[in-house]
Amino acid sequence: MKKKLFAALLAAITLLSVFFSCAGTTPNSGETTPAPASDPEDTEATLNVPEELDYDGRTFTVLTCPGENETTKMYNLHFSVEEMNADDLNDGVYVANSRTEEFLNIQFETDTSGALTDTSVYRQHVLADDGAFDYAIWIDRFALALAEDGMVFSVNDLSDYYVELSNPWWYDSLNKFLSIDGKLYIAAGYSDVSLFGGMVSMLFNKTIASDLQLENPYQLVYDGNWTFDAFYQMLNAAADDLNGDQIMNDDDRWGAVYVDTYWYNPFSAVNEAYIIAKDENDLPYFAALDDEKLYDVYDRVLSDFCDPALSFPVKNSKVYNQGHIYENTVKMFADNKALFTGITPFYFYLLREKADYGILPFPKIDAVEAGTPYYSYITGPKAHFAPSTTKDPGFTSAVMEASNYFYYKYAIPNYVDVVLAYKQTRDDDSAFMLDMAIKNRRLELGQTYWWDVSMQGAAGQIWSNKNGIGVFTSVFEAGRTKIEDALDRTIDMFEALD
Repeated sequence: MKKKLFAALLAAITLLSVFFSCAGTTPNSGETTPAPASDPEDTEATLNVPEELDYDGRTFTVLTCPGENETTKMYNLHFSVEEMNADDLNDGVYVANSRTEEFLNIQFETDTSGALTDTSVYRQHVLADDGAFDYAIWIDRFALALAEDGMVFSVNDLSDYYVELSNPWWYDSLNKFLSIDGKLYIAAGYSDVSLFGGMVSMLFNKTIASDLQLENPYQLVYDGNWTFDAFYQMLNAAADDLNGDQIMNDDDRWGAVYVDTYWYNPFSAVNEAYIIAKDENDLPYFAALDDEKLYDVYDRVLSDFCDPALSFPVKNSKVYNQGHIYENTVKMFADNKALFTGITPFYFYLLREKADYGILPFPKIDAVEAGTPYYSYITGPKAHFAPSTTKDPGFTSAVMEASNYFYYKYAIPNYVDVVLAYKQTRDDDSAFMLDMAIKNRRLELGQTYWWDVSMQGAAGQIWSNKNGIGVFTSVFEAGRTKIEDALDRTIDMFEALD
C-alpha cells in the first residue's frame, strides 16, 4: 500500500493548491489588455502515470551540487526539501515533492557531491556504470557536453514510457530551443525551479515614476508602445545629479542600475534577435553578424541604455559592494537610487517593505499592435537529465512526469500568484505582466549552450562598452570561426547519436 499523507500535509495541500489565474483578470490601469499566453493552458490535462504504479519505497537519487549562492540553492536542492517552514516557495516545493513520493511510493534523495562547473563526478559514475544516481541537475552547457559524449539518456526515449511533453507541465516553447536535430536530452518542465528563478524581469520604482509624473508604463505595454524610445526617455528623465557635484555616483539617482548578465541579453532575446539561432532543420547556426535587428538592438543598448550618464553598473559601486552582485543591484534599486533594474524573481524578496515597485517586460525595439505579447528572457535552464546508464528508464520517466505534474499544481504557480503578484506588489498590473512573462519565455542559445565560445570573453569586451557597436562587430567577426567550429562539432555529434 502506498503511504498516506498525514492530516497536516493534506491541509497544506488544500491551502497551497491555488492555480495561477491572473491571466484572466483585467489589470487596473489597462484599457486594452494583451492575451499573453503562447503556451496553451490545459486545466483538464491529467497525469498519465497509472495510479497503480507502486515502487515500494524505492529511492530516487538526484546528483547535484549546493549551488552558486544562498538564494539560488533552490535551483539545485529542491528535491531535498523535507519540511515546511512557512516560506511559500519552500512549502509549495515540499508539497509537490511529498505528493510525488506518495503517488509513486518513492523517496527522493539528494547527492551533493557534484560541482557547479565540473562534471567529473558525473562522468566517473557513468563510466563505472555503478547506478549511483538516477537523475542529475547541472548548468545547461555542461549537460550539453555530457550529451555530446553519449552520457545522457534521451528524453525522446523516456517519452516511450510516461513522459508526455505535450502536457502543460512541460514548457513546449523552451524545449523547442533546447532540442538539436530533433533530439532532446534536456527537457524544460515545472520541476526545474530555475526556469522561474532565472527569468529576468524589468522592475520600475513607482515612487520615482510618480514623483517625475512619467507616463504609465503598464499602459504602454497594453497599447504596444513600450518601446526602446519610450524606455530611453524615462532613463533620461530619472537620471539626476542630486548633490550637484557634477559627478554621477552612488549619491545620485540613475535611470537604471544593472548587472551585465541581467541587462544585455534580455533586450535582444525578448526582441527575438539571437547570437545563435536555429534553422528549419532544428540545427544551430551563428546568426550574430547576419541579423540586422540584433545589430540595431545592441547599438541602442550600448549607446543609450548603458550610457554612463544614465545607467549605473553596480559592479562600479563603492557603497553597494558587500553581498552577491545580484543582491547589490536590488539593494541599490530598493534605496530609490534608480528608476529601473533588471533582476530575476528569486531576488524580489529583498524588496519586501522597501521599494514600491512594479514588474514590466523589457521593451520592444518598435511599437506593435495593442494586445501583442511581450516576451521574457531566461538566463538558461538548470538542466535536468538522466544518465545514459539508466537501467530502468520507466522508473525515471514516471518520476519525471509525476514530479513536473505536482510542481505544476502545487509549487511555482502558487508561489507566483500568492507571493510575488499579490503579497509583494499588491498590483494587478504586475501580476498580469508576470503571467505574460512566464508564458512567453525565450532563450539565447549563445548563453544557454555555447557560453564558452560565443559569450564568455566576447561578452566582457562588448559589455565594457568602450567602443560601442564597433566592438560588437569586431568581436564576433574575430570569433566567427571558433563559434562555427563549435556548432559544427555539436551538430556532428548529435546527428551521430541514436
